Amino acid sequence: MKNILILKSQHYKLVSILIFIFSIVNSAYNQDIRPNETNGLNEEFIFKQNQLKNEVKINLAYVTFGIIEASYERLLPKNSSIGVVFGKSLIREYGLNFHSIVFYRLFFGEQSGSGFFIEANGAYWRDNTYYSSENFGSNGLGLAVGGKFFRGKSLHGEFVLGFGRSLTTSYYTDFEDFYPRFAISLGHRF
Repeated sequence: MKNILILKSQHYKLVSILIFIFSIVNSAYNQDIRPNETNGLNEEFIFKQNQLKNEVKINLAYVTFGIIEASYERLLPKNSSIGVVFGKSLIREYGLNFHSIVFYRLFFGEQSGSGFFIEANGAYWRDNTYYSSENFGSNGLGLAVGGKFFRGKSLHGEFVLGFGRSLTTSYYTDFEDFYPRFAISLGHRF
């Protein structure tokens, strides 16, 4: 009986998603990368940029609301990427304790991992409530669009706009049926 409860818990779903992401990252990390064939002047720059596969970012838009949000993204072949976002609210009045988002992106830019993209994401968030000593967790699936633009080979800015549908219901926060996906981020590729 206890094992059945563990399998149905929200934490089991989050852990299984994270294991899946890390296994994909590990297999993608071991692949051989070759430079694109371009005109001779930009070939060395593109080759160096293609060697950089990891990104860390901080969402500047949420800082104004008292939410600290940081993310990690790993570039994959075929101009796509996967990543994970972690956020923590510093202000209790919003009813949000923390959130995590896993995402997959497909880019439409000429350079690897840049330009406009579409994103599919899954989210998990835990609420703070004044009505009970318990915290309530929710999860959902969503879509977003955005763009990533570089300044040099590693510094970049990014914007993301989208929303997701809640799969569970929590009556203690504003996110009963949907959750927003919004970011204006500054990041570094290494």
